[in-house]
Amino acid sequence: MNHQPLLALALLGGLVIWPVASAQADTIRLKNGQTVVGKIVRYENRRFIIVYERSSPETQATIALEDIESVEFDGRPLPPGYGGSTGSTNPPDTRPPASSTPPPRTTPPSSGSASGPSSPTTPPATRPPATGGSTGSGTGSPTLTRTVQVIARDDWTYTQLDVRRGDRVRISARGSIRLDNRRQSTPAGIAEDDPEKLMPGRPTGALIAVIGDDNDDYIFIGSAREFVAQRSGKLYLGVNEGDLSDNSGSYEAQVEIQRTP
Repeated sequence: MNHQPLLALALLGGLVIWPVASAQADTIRLKNGQTVVGKIVRYENRRFIIVYERSSPETQATIALEDIESVEFDGRPLPPGYGGSTGSTNPPDTRPPASSTPPPRTTPPSSGSASGPSSPTTPPATRPPATGGSTGSGTGSPTLTRTVQVIARDDWTYTQLDVRRGDRVRISARGSIRLDNRRQSTPAGIAEDDPEKLMPGRPTGALIAVIGDDNDDYIFIGSAREFVAQRSGKLYLGVNEGDLSDNSGSYEAQVEIQRTP
């Protein structure tokens, strides 16, 4: 069976070229060697939103343009937000609403935050997708699951999930990122000194989390972690490192939230 050439992404002067290709699904190949197969449904803020069509219900991931090596497009019209009808190659300059703004990247205080939990927030408008694993513990409590690409250069990645106090949260992660031109890390992190990282007592480059956009009580995740939420708010994931500007790649995190009865 003959295939047309893969989609070329030419990052020269901000120009992105989309030739037409035919395939069963869109395929995004990341610079860290991972491959994501599904349907690209939107492009905004220099990020592709792709849906894994073979999962039920569908699982959604967000991937930054800077972390993409190549894309194989199935010949459908360009995804919304990319300006395909006008021929424009510049993505729209959209920003998330203030309520979705990630927390500031600051050095944590010497002790944990003493502030209480914030008011419960509204769950995502879209139906939370399943990740293929167990969807509950048999107690009848609803469970929300999502696959998230944690971009190494971003301060925080919003999981599109809101946590309520008392929820049981399970997070597992895989993949590898580059901390600079000589250091590489997995979600478990590496033994490397970094006086500016958010959790000084934890490995550099490790996966960490925080609940709420006004909180500095960081949670170490590593390769896998299960915990009970002590407050309510939006769930963010990030990398335990002080300077993220020279990072590249992403972790793939599976997030599961079991609601309290």
